Amino acid sequence: MKVWWLMMIDAIVEISINILQSFMFIGFLFLLFNKEKKTKKDYIGFFSFVAVLFIALTYFSFNPIHFTNLDEIIYTCIQIVYAVFLLKGNIFARIIMPVISQMINTVISYGFAFTISCFTPETVGSLVLKASIYRYLCMILITLTNILIFM
Repeated sequence: MKVWWLMMIDAIVEISINILQSFMFIGFLFLLFNKEKKTKKDYIGFFSFVAVLFIALTYFSFNPIHFTNLDEIIYTCIQIVYAVFLLKGNIFARIIMPVISQMINTVISYGFAFTISCFTPETVGSLVLKASIYRYLCMILITLTNILIFM
């Protein structure tokens, strides 16, 4: 049985990463497609979709799913809805860029998870589901790599 403070640390780390990722992915689209002067409506839409993506990320972080990559599909759909309805630019680019950014994130995530699982006693599945120092290391590496790519 886990100690309550370890569960709290895990929740704080998970929520912090989810907030950062929400701003990072929606912010990437916002900066990519909103080149003109930004209005109050642009910022309201931005923060609204950051909140929606954060809720989805947090939900799937604490409620594991049984259908592989369903969460990734939902994150991509949220970003596509944001890009299509609230951003300006070529419609094809607004549809394809969320897909590409999520694919890049998935490749980075699985790449680090597989690499870390090769050098540690953790499996890829436990790196995704079970709180451990290796999971935190994996999360930090994935987040830093995503920051380098998307910001």
